[in-house]
Amino acid sequence: MDMNDPITPNPHDRFVKLTFGRIPLARSFFAHHLPTDVLDEVDLDSLQLTKDSFIDAELRESYSDLVFTARQKNDADLIVYLLFEHKSRPDPTAALQMLRYVVRIYEQRQRNRQSLCCVIPLVFYHGLEPWNVARGVEELVEAPEALKRYVPRMPLVLFDLGRYSDDQLRGEALLRAQLLLLKYIMSRELPQQLPGIMQLLSELED
Repeated sequence: MDMNDPITPNPHDRFVKLTFGRIPLARSFFAHHLPTDVLDEVDLDSLQLTKDSFIDAELRESYSDLVFTARQKNDADLIVYLLFEHKSRPDPTAALQMLRYVVRIYEQRQRNRQSLCCVIPLVFYHGLEPWNVARGVEELVEAPEALKRYVPRMPLVLFDLGRYSDDQLRGEALLRAQLLLLKYIMSRELPQQLPGIMQLLSELED
């Protein structure tokens, strides 16, 4: 991943893409922080980062998606997509944005004469404010009970870094250091946290 990549001008976006663009770190993060029922079905040993982006060219300065694929444990012929999007502030349009990505993944697979598959949308959030906006498209649509069955349902997997204590951030040393840095990057506590982060980095052989 190129630090000069014009697609991700935001330094936080670049840092997240550099971190999770490395398969060992992405695998470690997913292994420790995806919901248990998802981990029961997804073979993280087969995790791969795709080269495709599902963002319109005019939106690339605002969004920085990462798209992973992995095999299903119970059927090696079936693929699961893990759609990873970084947010540094609550985004009321995140659920709709992720639904748009999912539809484009489906359209691409249809063009390639591939069957449709499961896409798991995950939002990685490290802002200072609580995530108090919609976590699913169904929350954006006002409809009486009788009509709700016609509204798309696609809940987001929200990883809100601020809701985790430092001890709850698990994974290999480099991943924990990166997560701690993102957790405190916009906080006044960063200077006090840096020695602990550097201690984690000192555990690395390379």
